[in-house]
Amino acid sequence: MPQEQPNTQETIQKRRDFVPKLMELNEKVLFGDIWERPGLSKRDRSLITVATLVARDRMRSPAPSPLAQPLARVM
Repeated sequence: MPQEQPNTQETIQKRRDFVPKLMELNEKVLFGDIWERPGLSKRDRSLITVATLVARDRMRSPAPSPLAQPLARVM
């Protein structure tokens, strides 16, 4: 029988209980000071975040080898 996954609030509370200072810094500095800093719109910040996550994921997974790609026939 599959176990139920904890909801987001439960997960956050468990983290707060385990590492309270880290969670406080995360919320105040990262999502407070840095995210709310003037200069970029929230839309631009979100686009940068998504682009960073995509690029990070691509760096983790190896790129397909050129030898694995079918060769294009040149006529």
